[in-house]
Amino acid sequence: MILSAPYSPWDKLLDNCAKKTWLANLNHNHSFFSYTGKEGPLFLGRARNSVINTKIGLNFWRRQLNPIPKSVFDSESSIRVDIFDNWDLMTVKFLSALQLINETLEYDFLVKVNTTTYVNVPSLEKALLSRMRKPYWGGAVSKTKPFTSGWATILSKDVTVRVVLEAIKLGSESFPPKYEDEAIGVLLSKLNLRPEAIGFREINKHTDIRDTFSFDTPLLRIKAQSNRQSIEPDLFRALHERLQSD
Repeated sequence: MILSAPYSPWDKLLDNCAKKTWLANLNHNHSFFSYTGKEGPLFLGRARNSVINTKIGLNFWRRQLNPIPKSVFDSESSIRVDIFDNWDLMTVKFLSALQLINETLEYDFLVKVNTTTYVNVPSLEKALLSRMRKPYWGGAVSKTKPFTSGWATILSKDVTVRVVLEAIKLGSESFPPKYEDEAIGVLLSKLNLRPEAIGFREINKHTDIRDTFSFDTPLLRIKAQSNRQSIEPDLFRALHERLQSD
């Protein structure tokens, strides 16, 4: 099960990057859903986000967790969450989508990605095969963080997803009001679980694809600009073509 939250303006990247490359090759063994909130006035969203990103705003936001909103399947591959698309609501939107998926669909692992993520699906399948029916929490693990990066977080349905969803029922005192990757890390660390890294790599330019490159790398992050213009679609295509040709 693959889940992504394409916040504006990055939602266009999902269409131009992932959906035209690795997502186009998904087979019946895998499902993908993007989840979004309601669109509000753009200027109000930007004003809210600018306040939240101040030191005072962050301290206030981190002391509270909004109630988990309702969500519904909006189409075969999208989930609509009944809440606005604001940065401080990222965590509750993720929890709402996770709750809906867990109640209605069968899966072994949940793979949380974003619009910069390229998943080398065959390699990821191979990496997760040995972890079937075991508690697992991992993905892209940075040495500087005690949790997985938001662009590639993987949770097993057994134990790790259950722990996260049980924390919702206990309320905001149990679920730390942080961005979802950090909040999950705090929760699972309390159970003495540690994130287990799966091979990943960041790609910022074409030479990163042409030069030494492991075709077995399961997770790749493509984030790049040239002359202040996004070149992610070009890099996604170049990477996809190389992986498909070998």
